[in-house]
Amino acid sequence: MANAQKVYRVDYRFADSGAVPAVSPLLKTEFESGAAAARFVYGLPALLHAKGFAGAALDSVQLDSLSGKVQVFAGEQYKWLQLHTSPADADVLASAGIYAATFQNKPFRFEEFQALQQRLITYLENNGRPFAQVALQQVAWDGGTVSAHLLINQGPAYKIDSIRLYGSAKVSNNLLQQHLGIAAGSLYNKKKLTDVSRRLA
Repeated sequence: MANAQKVYRVDYRFADSGAVPAVSPLLKTEFESGAAAARFVYGLPALLHAKGFAGAALDSVQLDSLSGKVQVFAGEQYKWLQLHTSPADADVLASAGIYAATFQNKPFRFEEFQALQQRLITYLENNGRPFAQVALQQVAWDGGTVSAHLLINQGPAYKIDSIRLYGSAKVSNNLLQQHLGIAAGSLYNKKKLTDVSRRLA
């Protein structure tokens, strides 16, 4: 008879007992191997961050050949109270498909803000603003909630002055502009400029 596969178990301890009810359901305690346990344990901070535990960390990890012990600090679970935006940025936010109200009462995830930040910057870079900046200001942490102001610095607008073709190829400049989708005098568009080499290949 084949021996039953041994289960690798991990025991968790909490540095802050108040977080136990919210965090315990997220913890996996039985694994098929020590390697599987290690992957889960070392990915635990990211998992907790995604659930709004912005300060979550592993205080100590002991994984031997048979079982493991992990000391977890979860910290306070934060939710968005409000993401304030400027009325002057309403058109840009709407065009980029971003609505601050969708953050309200959702777990605070810094990765989510980073995705919003990159989405805005990409939109602005493709609409004449290659040096746009997006950041959070006046961040307030209070009683398990986070509020902040979204700062959008669009920077100066840039346009394509002209398109020049170097080499011996005889191509009409107007035809080249049509082929690339980049007209002289049009707004700077990072995506179109990045695609130039591919479209000319």
